[in-house]
Amino acid sequence: MPVKSKPRISAEDLYRFTLINDAHISPDGRFAITAIQRIDKKTEKKYSNLWLVPTGAGRPQQFTYGNQVDTAAHWSPDGRTIAFLSNRQDEKQMQIHLISLSGGEARPLTDLKGQFGSLHWSPDGRTLLCAFLKPDPAALEREADEQKKKLGIVARHITTRTFFKLDGVGYLPDERWHIWRIDAQSGKATQLTNSPIYDEGHPAWSPDGRFIAFTSNRQPDPDQAPDREDLFVMDADGQNWRQIDAPIGPKYTPVFSPDGRYLAYLGVDAEGQWWRNTSLWIVPVDGRAPARNLTAQTDLHCQDVTSGDMGGGQPMPPSGPTTANPFSCRFPITATPRFTRSRWTTNQRSLGCCLSMA
Repeated sequence: MPVKSKPRISAEDLYRFTLINDAHISPDGRFAITAIQRIDKKTEKKYSNLWLVPTGAGRPQQFTYGNQVDTAAHWSPDGRTIAFLSNRQDEKQMQIHLISLSGGEARPLTDLKGQFGSLHWSPDGRTLLCAFLKPDPAALEREADEQKKKLGIVARHITTRTFFKLDGVGYLPDERWHIWRIDAQSGKATQLTNSPIYDEGHPAWSPDGRFIAFTSNRQPDPDQAPDREDLFVMDADGQNWRQIDAPIGPKYTPVFSPDGRYLAYLGVDAEGQWWRNTSLWIVPVDGRAPARNLTAQTDLHCQDVTSGDMGGGQPMPPSGPTTANPFSCRFPITATPRFTRSRWTTNQRSLGCCLSMA
C-alpha cells in the first residue's frame, strides 16, 4: 500500500501564519494581553491587533480592530488601563495609546516624532518610561519638503560613530537612543538622558519608583567595543547616575528585585564571544557583593530568541511571579539551578527567565 506523503510548507503558506507577540499577564492574573500579527496577502503588509486571553476558562477575545499595528501592550499597576504602541493615526509613526480594560476607544497619549522602545508603567501608575530615538533635524527637514524628500540623503558627514550605515537600512541617524518619561494623563514627555555619542536602553523602575536602572556602553568609541555594556542606576528625574559593578560583557533587560536591593539581568561575561549562552545574573544594587551567574552550571541559553521565515524575537527580562511564556525555569538564588515554572518570587529566593532550546 503506497505511503501517503505529507504536504510540505510552501512560500504561499507564510501568508497563513499568525504570530503572538508581547504577551503580558494582568496584575490580578486573570488575563493576558497580547498582540497577534497577520499578513495581508494582497498588500503584503503586516498588521497586528490586541487580544485579551483568559488565563483560566474562556475563549480569547479580540480587543482592538483595524488594519494597523497595535503592539507592546502593558497593564497599568491597577490593571484597569492598557498602554500600547499603535500607528493607527500615521502608518509611519507609532504613538503611545491608552485603552480601558472595560472597553471604549483607545486614546493617543503622545504626539512625538521618532521610534519608541518598550514601555514601562511606574509603580504608582502615573508615568510611563521608555527608550526613545528622536529623528535627526535633517530628516525632519526632508520630511517637510517634498523636493528634499524625493532626493533623500544626498550627502552625509560622518563625525561621531564608526558604525554609521546598515545594509537594507542605509545611513543610520546621528541621534542616539535615550530614556524618556511620559506623563500618563497629559502625555507630556521629558527626556531624562542625553548624549550625541552614547545610547541608553532597557530602562526599569525600582519598586518604590525612586530609581531607574538601565544599560549603556560608555566606551570612548562604543562601536569599537560593542560588548562593553554596563549597568547604571539613576534617580527617577535622571540625576545622580552610578555604575553597578558587574563583569565585562553584553548585558540586557535589568530588573529590580521586589525589595529593590538587587538587579537581575541577562548577560555574558566576555567580549566577542557571541556563541556563548546568555546567562541569568544577579547583583546587589549597593555593590556590597560581586555579580553572580545563576545559570553557570547549566547548558541553557536564557533568551527566547529564534530565527526563521517569520522573523526573530527580542530578549525578555527576568521578572515577577507570573509569566505569559509557555516555558520558563526557576533558579534558586542560593542553590544549583533546577527546572520549575516561575519568575521573581515574592520571597526573592527564586528567579525565572525564558529559554531557547534546540
